[in-house]
Amino acid sequence: MSYYLIENPGYFEIKGEDGIDFLQRQTTNDVHKFDRKSALVTVLTSPKARILDVLTLLPGPTTNQNEGVQENCMLILSLPGYGTSTVKFLTDRIFFMDKVSISEMSGDFIQIELYGDGADSTMIKIGFEAPPDPGEILSTENNGYLIRTVGRINELQLGYRLLVTLDKKDSFLNLMKESGALPVNEEQFNALRIEAGIPRAGYELSSDYTPLEVGLKNMVSEIKGCYTGQEVIARQINYDKVTKHLSGLKLQEGVKINERIWFDGKFVGVITSAGYSERHGDIALAIVKRPHNQPGTELYVGQSSEDAVMSQVVELPFTN
Repeated sequence: MSYYLIENPGYFEIKGEDGIDFLQRQTTNDVHKFDRKSALVTVLTSPKARILDVLTLLPGPTTNQNEGVQENCMLILSLPGYGTSTVKFLTDRIFFMDKVSISEMSGDFIQIELYGDGADSTMIKIGFEAPPDPGEILSTENNGYLIRTVGRINELQLGYRLLVTLDKKDSFLNLMKESGALPVNEEQFNALRIEAGIPRAGYELSSDYTPLEVGLKNMVSEIKGCYTGQEVIARQINYDKVTKHLSGLKLQEGVKINERIWFDGKFVGVITSAGYSERHGDIALAIVKRPHNQPGTELYVGQSSEDAVMSQVVELPFTN
């Protein structure tokens, strides 16, 4: 079992009685369904419905699990590296009548993902009565400090997301070590999340794509009212306009991000993530135009169709 220490994690707080309504008009999911027991994921989109951030909503409080749920406080995980820009973006969109305040806390917490065989038992060792169900939010105390966790959200996480305050970082990482969890480096984590078909900030989760193109359909409400980008997404859904999709590729040899993908001499997609898997060899995630995204399709990857690496589309997640 392993853990990955997330670099530059995004984290902020929204307070105020209009917080839910504020996010409802800014993002893709029906935020009114947030029950404060399970995480709700919603996407912040541009007028063209391109991804600006992916927000995971958690209930307050921030420090003491005995304080109870604060109805007018939400804690929000943003994509790594996006916290500061998203706080500014949202703050600029608060109307003078809105009873909403936003505070960034990205630098106040660390976040890790714990996954693999033995992760469940590790969760119990560090103080949880049981591992969380998918999306479930739990808290526990260990040696006087609070640990929060979010159960795996398949589209975004390899395993359990764990959060502790920055001042407890050393103690928490020692606790991980004592519990048998080992850290993985960037290359190892990247290969595993490609295998799992998980899109990543700045790669698939970027302003180049809409949520539906990168597999975030569950984060988009098909019936909610107006929000920025809603008209574009409604057309994609109602008129079958999702013409390109997140796909997995097995390759004859390694390729680079942003290399072009070809079918019968025609440009049909682009590599968004690439890595080496011990189980599958050279693999990649790509955005591929339909119908060339169908599993089994042979595609070629390179800056031109004449000098390219052969690949085959596989169903996500990768399997043996």
